[in-house]
Amino acid sequence: MVDAGIAACSTITYLSMFFIGGTLALVDFKHIYKRVWLFVLTAVKMVIIPIILMFVLKPFNLGEMVTAVIVLQAAMPASTILVILGMEYDGDVLYCAEGVFITHLLGLLTLPFVYYGADMSAVYVFMVFTKSCLYSR
Repeated sequence: MVDAGIAACSTITYLSMFFIGGTLALVDFKHIYKRVWLFVLTAVKMVIIPIILMFVLKPFNLGEMVTAVIVLQAAMPASTILVILGMEYDGDVLYCAEGVFITHLLGLLTLPFVYYGADMSAVYVFMVFTKSCLYSR
């Protein structure tokens, strides 16, 4: 019984990818650059919000690794479930598919910089901490 449930759940992943691929086939990629708000929202989601999170999480002293994980998670591309939810609730499925496509494509460019920024902020916090410990003696 458990094996049948696991098999059914693993099939859902492939079916959802098939659906999203079919939706992406309907997208007109020649005119996708005209969706200015799509690029603006992508920049906000994948660059500006993680930068804000870097500064907001510093006072909580969560640790370098935890802060970096939270920032990188915030910088990840849009989830593919958005396309399925758009279809389920009569939303604009093509707009959702374009959003997923653009965030994944631009994620190849933005994630390394966000990773570098999160890593460097952790190094900066470490340097300030060690310098204050050295001078406090």
